[in-house]
Amino acid sequence: MRALGSSAIAAAIAVTLTGVARAESPYDEAQRTYVLAPLARVLPPNEPGTLRFTATGFINLRAQLQRSIPMPATLSAKAEIPGLVSSSIHQRAFVAPWVRFTPMFEWGSALRFIGQVDLAQGKVLGNQAFDVGPDPQPRDNAGNVGSFVLPRWLYGELLTKVGLLRVGMQPNHWAMGILANDGDHAQLFGVPRLGQISERILFATKPLGEKGPLTTALAGDLVYRDNFARLSRGDVAFQGVLATFLEAGPHQIGFFGVYRAQKTERDSVGVPYHDDLKVFVFDLAGHTMAPLPGFTDAFAFAEAEGAMQIGTSS
Repeated sequence: MRALGSSAIAAAIAVTLTGVARAESPYDEAQRTYVLAPLARVLPPNEPGTLRFTATGFINLRAQLQRSIPMPATLSAKAEIPGLVSSSIHQRAFVAPWVRFTPMFEWGSALRFIGQVDLAQGKVLGNQAFDVGPDPQPRDNAGNVGSFVLPRWLYGELLTKVGLLRVGMQPNHWAMGILANDGDHAQLFGVPRLGQISERILFATKPLGEKGPLTTALAGDLVYRDNFARLSRGDVAFQGVLATFLEAGPHQIGFFGVYRAQKTERDSVGVPYHDDLKVFVFDLAGHTMAPLPGFTDAFAFAEAEGAMQIGTSS
């Protein structure tokens, strides 16, 4: 049995010119979603007793140039090319398309069904990758349907007088995303890919009343995919999540706690092995915003997040 312990800290500061049109509601920029609302939810409320269908999405083309870096040849490459000592992925220039589609059905303002799917992420125009089969999106145009059609979300949620109940395959995101990142939040550099997804039951409520500053959420997860587990390859990871935050206008501070138990059965070069992981993770995050003195349409944003984990692996 091995004891585990690690920590991570991230911080960001930004200055934004919102423009005259935004100056009437400058705090809109600071209303970040922590647990409860993915980007698809930024919509006006639906009318009572009305069925509404909406869909959001985008098409992205990413061109990439990179050096070919020799690496030790894998066993599969050596079997294919006898005598091979080193190789690269042979991908120096390519264009990768990416389509994301997020449909949503709503009945009134209380019931919603939300889905999301990624299309064509594993397809490339130009150099194809070589000997990258284990990658879930290998960019080798090999015809694996899972690399071209990637279901992400399919869940329902019910808003009641006491809180929000959400059930199904849904995103897992918190704060700046250093611990839980759903791959659906815009970022300054790069393109968000994949992301954390769980088969989840979540209940969130505002203990101090609908207009109160405190929000608390409890969730139970079977992890579908994240940095450490993929249900499709046999990894079984369960999580219990507690999240709570206080907010006042653009100011917010919150806590995100996770207990995770994961069992992994794998085979490495013909040798089976077993890993049993049990870990507690604690995360504290916050963000704030303030207008710059002497300006009517310029604002400073700041946010920070720190996480620590303790546990065992055997």
